[in-house]
Amino acid sequence: MHWRVPKTCGNYPSCIGLERDTGIVRKVTKVNERVCKDRKDIKFLECAVSGKADYIVSGDRDLISVGEIGGIRIITPAELRKLLET
Repeated sequence: MHWRVPKTCGNYPSCIGLERDTGIVRKVTKVNERVCKDRKDIKFLECAVSGKADYIVSGDRDLISVGEIGGIRIITPAELRKLLET
């Protein structure tokens, strides 16, 4: 399995994630802002949904509390490490 870190994700250049397939997000899928306590985190959820991510990896409590969005699990770095070790 090969992973890469994209330089950009849609309109959010600060969005960094791991993705398996190359592709360009041309249209950002909007997410209901009530999903997350911190409205500033919505852009990361939209980025992940638009890019069809498998996971969002974060140490942010507000993002972690969402748990899952659009079939995308939100996990901690420790959980990612466990997934990659198996």
